[in-house]
Amino acid sequence: MNRNRRILLILAVLSLLSGLPFTAYGFQNEKLRASDIDACFSVLSNFDYGKDLTPLRQLSSYVESLEAGSNQAKEVEARLIALLGSGASLAAKDFACRQLGLIGGEAGLPVLQTLLADKSLAASATAALERIPGSGAIMREALAQSSGTGRTALITALGRRRDAQAVVFLKPMAADKDPVVSQAAAHSLGLIGTPEAAGVLLNTLASAPPGTRRWLALSLLQCGERLASGGQREEAERVFRELTKSGEDRETTFGALRGLSLIPASNVLPDLVAFIKKEEPKAAANAIQVMLQMPGPAPVKALADILTALRPATQQAALLAFGARTDARPAVSKVVEAGRKGSPDVRAAAWTALGRLGDSSHIPLLVKALLADGSAERAAARLSLNGMNCTDFDSVLLGLLQKADADTRVEIVGIIDDRRMMSAADTLLSIATKENHTELRSSALKALRRTASERQIAPLVDLLAKDPTESTTLAETVSSLLKKFPQPHVGYVCQSYREAADAPRQARLVAGLRGVGDAEALTLLRGALAAKQREVQRAAIRSLSEWPDPGPIPDLLAIARQTTLEPTLRTLASRGSLRLISLPADRSHAESVSMISQVLELAPALPEKKRALSILELFPGPEAVALAQKALSDPALSAEAKSTLEHLTAK
Repeated sequence: MNRNRRILLILAVLSLLSGLPFTAYGFQNEKLRASDIDACFSVLSNFDYGKDLTPLRQLSSYVESLEAGSNQAKEVEARLIALLGSGASLAAKDFACRQLGLIGGEAGLPVLQTLLADKSLAASATAALERIPGSGAIMREALAQSSGTGRTALITALGRRRDAQAVVFLKPMAADKDPVVSQAAAHSLGLIGTPEAAGVLLNTLASAPPGTRRWLALSLLQCGERLASGGQREEAERVFRELTKSGEDRETTFGALRGLSLIPASNVLPDLVAFIKKEEPKAAANAIQVMLQMPGPAPVKALADILTALRPATQQAALLAFGARTDARPAVSKVVEAGRKGSPDVRAAAWTALGRLGDSSHIPLLVKALLADGSAERAAARLSLNGMNCTDFDSVLLGLLQKADADTRVEIVGIIDDRRMMSAADTLLSIATKENHTELRSSALKALRRTASERQIAPLVDLLAKDPTESTTLAETVSSLLKKFPQPHVGYVCQSYREAADAPRQARLVAGLRGVGDAEALTLLRGALAAKQREVQRAAIRSLSEWPDPGPIPDLLAIARQTTLEPTLRTLASRGSLRLISLPADRSHAESVSMISQVLELAPALPEKKRALSILELFPGPEAVALAQKALSDPALSAEAKSTLEHLTAK
């Protein structure tokens, strides 16, 4: 363990021990009857390390329950004082000291003062004195005769008490050759936090060797914070200013600048600007956060003025910080400049900031960024466009949609989809019906699923009936809208089906009814299963397979049973049956297992048979176990059957 770590450990232990009651060593409060107190003290008088701690734990719990100064507390205090003056063991006296720290008063001060000279008990006595009012003079006087850990404990205790009268005693110790003493003194002076303490620390820092400067600087930062929080802002500013001028390390300088930023009228902005321009990006980013936490427009302007002169990573941090501050709109012009001229990461940060700070005039710039080479830049522009909040956003974006090239229009349609811009539905419908650009049409059709109203359904159905291009996407759009607006629009699809002149049109319209869950649609699809044209049958099977309830299961099983049909149709029907069987339904597990058994028998393809076994786990019971056991005899299914049995028997 190196020297600095050893010092840190000593100080930390002393700091912790001074505030710990006996119960902090793993004991919980518990009730103690008054009649048991004598017994506890009897045990305490003969206590030593290694003996049963239960009585001491009980006594400590009782002491904690007392109010200092009460008659009961005074009685216990007297007994503790007597024990400290007796021949009790070191362990017993250590315990007594800690209890005095909880309830002790002036009566206990003399005996504790005496114990300060005992190296074995000095730390315990100091911990008790620290908590007792009126003990400051005793500890201050004891400093001169103290040494070693006892001295360090006293120094630490005086600091924790923020004893202003101790400054004169701590002054020479801040420059002590023993680093443990000097650093403890510096730390305590920082905690005391008076102008006098600050003066001692500043004077000591002026002549301190390199090895101790950091400790002194950290203590000065703490002292400055104490002064500022106590309303002594001029003194605090003097401390922080000295630290910025004395050539300390980066962390200390940053801490001083942060302290100055909390003091009104400290004029710290030029110093923060210089720090941000000079330091590496991580430190500069921390300073930017401090700067933009300051109120008023000045910090925003100061940072905006240097934005484009900063390193790219620092620019990125500044731009993101601008975006988090709602009153940073005056910096928008600099944000735009960074977006146009910066590196890819800087541009991405600029587009992120514009999402918060920009207005509709910046929409074209963000739309252009949607086609940038870098994925981060594109993602930032998309997020900003999706989150922008300005009243004329829709009209501006739709205006761009009319004039942009095809690739840009695809990106704009994506934004319309993300924002669910219902005002764009007619424009999207026009694209879907008139444009020849495949990707653009497909994007518009997908966006209509979230933006269209009932008014757009009939034109989309007509388009589905007559136009075979993008038929899969178009059918999915129609079915999505029919699920939201079923009637009379389902009826319109059914009527269009009956009027369709050929099988391809019928198949497309049947696909538009996929999973809509309407009774009229179900009737039509059942009829379509018997169509002579395979493409109509296939579309009907797919549409019924996506039904929201188990109603079509018998129809799909009937298709799977028709061995004269081509295997692909029977496979689709088997797969659809299994999906619907898995849905919640008002039937017994035995009935569900019976349906699964049929699929196992009828499915022409092995994957569907394996899938059938896997969903048996949804319907545990003797029937499911029997079916899985039966499948064990099939070499192609034995592994799945074994796994299913293990899950079923585990339930």
